[in-house]
Amino acid sequence: MNQGCSARIAQYEDAAFYKLVITGILSSVFTFYFTFFLALSFLHFMLYWFYRSNRSNLYYALFSAAFGTTFAWLAIGLNVTSTGMIEMISRIAEFLPCIYMPALLAMLHSIFNKKIPKWLLIVFSLFALVLILTLFRLAIPYLEIILVLFFAIESVRCILVAIFRKREGAWIIGVGILATILFFTG
Repeated sequence: MNQGCSARIAQYEDAAFYKLVITGILSSVFTFYFTFFLALSFLHFMLYWFYRSNRSNLYYALFSAAFGTTFAWLAIGLNVTSTGMIEMISRIAEFLPCIYMPALLAMLHSIFNKKIPKWLLIVFSLFALVLILTLFRLAIPYLEIILVLFFAIESVRCILVAIFRKREGAWIIGVGILATILFFTG
């Protein structure tokens, strides 16, 4: 009976090859999502440029650009080995939700309610505060969690109210946003 501990070192080349393959696959997926959301951002920005009365296109362009940039930073972060560069990428990626969450809420309210409620401007100010605090590596305890929960609840509430009031396009936008949220969280 062997009473000791045994360890085996696998071939380094195999481990490096598998890491390279997995990194390549993930980078490709993240690059695809980045270009997809960047193209959506460009399209909606051009729509806003020519139809300025419809501000929801501007809000969706901001959302798509910030959300897509998150995927770009994930792809770059996979391929960088410098700890300083990784820290810089993570600092930039930390403040992107403070841009895309309010932009999506503004888009939903401008589509279904035709204007943004005054109380939502206070929430946008809190997102801006978190953005500034993140840049200086400061934080208010639990504020980010509260804002993310508020974002989730308010976006679902806005969509459900629009569906119950039978607003035009509410079903397709609601299904699209909820499917996207479920896809990226599940």
